[in-house]
Amino acid sequence: MKPKVVIKKIGDVTIFASTRVMDIDYVDELKQIIPNLLDAGCRNFIFNFERTDIFCSTALGVMVTLKKMAQENGGDTRLCNVNYTLMQILENTHLNEMFRIYDTEKETLESFLDKKVLS
Repeated sequence: MKPKVVIKKIGDVTIFASTRVMDIDYVDELKQIIPNLLDAGCRNFIFNFERTDIFCSTALGVMVTLKKMAQENGGDTRLCNVNYTLMQILENTHLNEMFRIYDTEKETLESFLDKKVLS
């Protein structure tokens, strides 16, 4: 089975590239990958929703958990390219208050520059 989660690294930032639907299969794969990334020293993460139409509630839980874990280790988790529908979900769950949300991946990467995480 082809992996659903696509990851790219830019400097010290790990980016989860978008998929059309972040369903339970995607989330299950994320749950397997995240501990390995944290063990490898990854601390800064971006969820890029450029191509995402919808995500399941379990995906929200994984994003919140990853944000907390990243912050416990001196990092952060941020979001970008959030479309109207996804923003409505984030607003209804008040998660838009928890996450820093940017229009583009470039802006999100630049937001990490203050912490000098890009190399």
